[in-house]
Amino acid sequence: MTMRRVACWYTAGLPGAAQMRARFCRAETGEAMRGLVEAFFEEVVRSLPLRRTAGEGSGEGSFDTAIA
Repeated sequence: MTMRRVACWYTAGLPGAAQMRARFCRAETGEAMRGLVEAFFEEVVRSLPLRRTAGEGSGEGSFDTAIA
């Protein structure tokens, strides 16, 4: 399975995926493709809402991204 196929499958339905796939298909090296995928998923994770994980409301614990 090619990198392009895998990247297209994993990004389907995510916000901004069509633009990322267009840039990905124009990438000329595997390194460039990897950089695009990493940047895309970093942005996806940053855009997720935060949730409390432990010690909620007590000032303790940490925030984590909510992934359903």
